[in-house]
Amino acid sequence: MTESLLLVASDAMSGIKGDVILPAYWTVFAPFRRSDPAVADENLRRVPDQLVVNGAKILPRKVTPLRGQFDFQEMFGGPPDNLEKTAYVYLVLQADRAGEATLGLGWDCWLDAWLNGQPLLEKPEANDSNYPPTVADRLLTVALEQGENILVLRYVSGLGPPILAVAGPQELRTGDFRCIADDMLLK
Repeated sequence: MTESLLLVASDAMSGIKGDVILPAYWTVFAPFRRSDPAVADENLRRVPDQLVVNGAKILPRKVTPLRGQFDFQEMFGGPPDNLEKTAYVYLVLQADRAGEATLGLGWDCWLDAWLNGQPLLEKPEANDSNYPPTVADRLLTVALEQGENILVLRYVSGLGPPILAVAGPQELRTGDFRCIADDMLLK
């Protein structure tokens, strides 16, 4: 990462709010296609036992992210087969008290996000300017309720390695914004 990128990230990190810790694993339903209909609204407020889309029942998988990132290549296939493959990712955030928390997101290529059933983005956002994706690409400050909060991400992959990055305030404060794709390149 260049010095200028580090300075930009450092400036953005000064406004980090909250102390919620992200879970050690993510619950993932995949693969779907980008063209598949959206899941029912009630499935955006809780972690379901299964998702049914176009008559297909998809059971959840627990995945363990590395530095807040997960590579979906095993589920989606590699480029170019992974183009527009889709995953619903559920993270249960436990908040000791109600308040604001900053989340960091990075992805390639489209993302939709909901917190407790409420949309976090105006529309599915494309992210083709930041590659490889890191947890510092898009910062959102959200209002958490005391207790359990459900963050749902509908991730759609592009042509590159299908990596989704998610961080909470504590992870953002560490300043480790390396993408796991960089690890693969160093091997």
